[in-house]
Amino acid sequence: DLITAIPYLMPEYENCDVAYVNDIENYQVEAACAGGFAGKLESGTVDNSGKNNIAVKNICNVHGRYYAGGFAGIATSGGLASSRGGVNLLGTTINASQLLQVLPLYIPKITNAGVDSESGLTVTSDGRIETNAEKAGEGSEDDLKQFESNSGSAGGYLGYGSGLQISGSNVNKLRNTTVKEPEDLQQKDGSSYFDKNSYYAVKAAQYAGGYVGKLDIGNAAAVGNGLGLIDQYVLDLTDALSILAAVSSSIETSDVTGDTGGYAVLANGVNEDGNKIGHAGGYAGSVNGSLIKNSDAHNFAYIIGQETAGGYVGNMEPGSVAEVIGDVNVIGGLVSAENVASLLQTFIPRIISSSTDAVPCGGVVRAESPSCETGSGGILLRGAAGGYAGHNNGGRIEGESTDNPAKAERIRSVYGYEYAGGFTGYLHNADLVDTGSISVLFGLIKINNPLSAIQAVYATETNTSVTGPLRGLSYERFEQWYNAVGIKGPYKDQFAGLAGAGEENYNKQIAQYYYGYQVTAGRDELEQNAEKRAGTAGGYVGKMVGSQIENAHAYDLQKVEAMRSAGGFAGETGIGALANVGGISLGNLDL
Repeated sequence: DLITAIPYLMPEYENCDVAYVNDIENYQVEAACAGGFAGKLESGTVDNSGKNNIAVKNICNVHGRYYAGGFAGIATSGGLASSRGGVNLLGTTINASQLLQVLPLYIPKITNAGVDSESGLTVTSDGRIETNAEKAGEGSEDDLKQFESNSGSAGGYLGYGSGLQISGSNVNKLRNTTVKEPEDLQQKDGSSYFDKNSYYAVKAAQYAGGYVGKLDIGNAAAVGNGLGLIDQYVLDLTDALSILAAVSSSIETSDVTGDTGGYAVLANGVNEDGNKIGHAGGYAGSVNGSLIKNSDAHNFAYIIGQETAGGYVGNMEPGSVAEVIGDVNVIGGLVSAENVASLLQTFIPRIISSSTDAVPCGGVVRAESPSCETGSGGILLRGAAGGYAGHNNGGRIEGESTDNPAKAERIRSVYGYEYAGGFTGYLHNADLVDTGSISVLFGLIKINNPLSAIQAVYATETNTSVTGPLRGLSYERFEQWYNAVGIKGPYKDQFAGLAGAGEENYNKQIAQYYYGYQVTAGRDELEQNAEKRAGTAGGYVGKMVGSQIENAHAYDLQKVEAMRSAGGFAGETGIGALANVGGISLGNLDL
């Protein structure tokens, strides 16, 4: 059986590490696609369980023109059919069960392979690829152009990841840098964040995150050259679901931590139409149809983006069926309504039991730009900011329990030009027509009960909370911050009564010093398509359409303001459109 030869084609790294000399002044890794361990990691396994769970030591600066990460610039599933010596060169086709045996071998698995930086790490990706992939030459820098839609990605661990699994791989630590604040954090002019006097630990033109720039669902089409390697080009739903699950990306038990003074993230670029772009998150810039679980972002100071910004994630939305499956004709027959939910859930972004926290004096989250017209007459959503998530499009955020929620701790300021929320800026059910996520399948799906589809794409946030500065702060961490940072600035006198007070006195007095967080939607004038542009702000959520929030709490709110709608918990709520939520019209239904 030639299929058994495939494992011997896969790269494998066990207990391998790299240690850098300390050099905070210069880039130590620099390329089109740059990473502290690997520039581009395609398939294979990395396991450093025998090396204290560290793969990269003492790294200071990584610069990738298009992709950059403390561990890897890109990590993605390899090409089953295109790889030299792969299945096509073995001269065989395979059935679905054989494909399910093969697929996991092409999914990168990174285990206990952390990044450690004594002086603090900076990661920069300052450009985007704008030429066509068809002109790429394999093995050259141009070969990276196949990822042009994702270029301009940077993360403390990974720039861009697709169809991979990471576990037990922490980033410690991102560097504290100087960021020039505006005189008033809630003012409309935030230009000081983008000028030459502000510096960032993670900086990218499109996707920037403390841990990962963009995490995407895998591409079975790339892995299997479409699913055309399968006999007769036909799958039943069970096979399809198994294959889709096999290429779903996941990150588990992997934290990112900033230096004592906190870390800053910036996503700031321009697209081909000249519009400002950039998704920024304390953990991830964007999460598309993937899973993140038990993974926290610790000690951020500033998260600044143009389109979205969040203390944990800037943007989260479903992955694309079209990209994963390719030609949907491989799925034979009609799919029953009972199975629709199972199919759709594979593409829903999920963040489970994961939190973010800021520096003791409070973190700043800002999405700078207004929404704008697209060339087709639609609206490009921008300016959505939240203490946890800037834009939650059909995603699921879940805390473990009411006693252990998914938290956005110590938020000081949230500013979104269009939408701003203490926890989420803009929350709504997935519009599957706009995202292209499921629309290609509805021609094959017979739906008698549209609720099965709606429930699967219903955005939910369960067991969550947002707090202001100082709350939940241990005495030990306060002392570290105050002696390293607070004593040098305006907080020296303000917190003098707490410094050196001892743990018992500190615990008795700390609540007296809480000063709350502010939320602002910056838009100050109406324009066309106001429902997608007018400013709304809330202590928890700026705007909510459909969706469900359960056991959610907003503590320490000081002030919330907006032009159109502002509320202590929610700025504005609305009813979702059925056709948009489920793309049901594509099923030729008579509703």
